[in-house]
Amino acid sequence: MKLTASLHPTHPMREYGFTLIELMIVVGIIGILATMGIPEYLNFTSRSKQSEAKAVLAGIVTSQTVYFSEYNTFAPTLTELEYENQSAMKYYALSSEAGDDASYAYTMTANLDADVALDVWLATNLPEAYGVADSVDNLSDDSAQ
Repeated sequence: MKLTASLHPTHPMREYGFTLIELMIVVGIIGILATMGIPEYLNFTSRSKQSEAKAVLAGIVTSQTVYFSEYNTFAPTLTELEYENQSAMKYYALSSEAGDDASYAYTMTANLDADVALDVWLATNLPEAYGVADSVDNLSDDSAQ
């Protein structure tokens, strides 16, 4: 049966499409889902960026352990340690604190989520001196591990 426009009230023309209220309901549902999903996505990306700090600092700890086993002292600089993974750092800045031959401390700092709190990671052979539990630890208050 062919649908055509008719002036007769018993045969109205059939309309296709969505009403404005239906479209507004869909937009509202998408908005609600976005408000729940976007913070979770941002947390996920922040945690994935933290893997850079963990990997670099774990590499430094391993290199320092090897250096200590060969020379019975820790390397004072990364150049002397021959650690060359710094080119892979994209989000964090690496800094070292001057230590003696029996200690080392490296920190990696970044602002991953554009707020005032920094994400700070520490690698040291003297964790008790910094109040941390491991040789590689997160010093940030709000960071998920």
